[in-house]
Amino acid sequence: MKCIGSGGFSKVYLCETLGQYFAMKVMNKDQVMRNQKQSIVLNEKAILMKMNSHPFATKLHYTIETEHTVVFVVEFCAGGELFNLLKQHRRMKEHQARFYFLEILSALHELHSNGIIYRDLKPENIVIDHQGHVRLADFGLSKFSTDDQHNESFCGSAEYMAPEMLLRYC
Repeated sequence: MKCIGSGGFSKVYLCETLGQYFAMKVMNKDQVMRNQKQSIVLNEKAILMKMNSHPFATKLHYTIETEHTVVFVVEFCAGGELFNLLKQHRRMKEHQARFYFLEILSALHELHSNGIIYRDLKPENIVIDHQGHVRLADFGLSKFSTDDQHNESFCGSAEYMAPEMLLRYC
């Protein structure tokens, strides 16, 4: 129906079929291959599948592969991004902030319990469903980890990084 978001090598579209709305993340295979991001796409699919039953993570409904694209069809969260909610209201009431925080914490706990590191936590990657609950979205930078593995790669959005991280890599 329309483009509702875009990333490094993907675009997200709102789509509708049989009266049900979905978000369709479309990734161009040529771009994925050119930027050597195949493992990121496979990782994201595996993480979405692992988190499918958690109430505060976006639900993966279908994956589609064509000659030129890889598509993840996930639930559409009609409440939009937490970022827009914060922008609109400027400030949240404490009980509302606590409510969202606990749901986000629950999703992060589930990820960590499954050995998954969510490395792009920001208001743009938290969406609100039609009932007002949060869903973590965009697991593109997430990865599986083990306790003995060091994870020191530089990733995420500069706007949300600690100054010491930015200074370390600049």
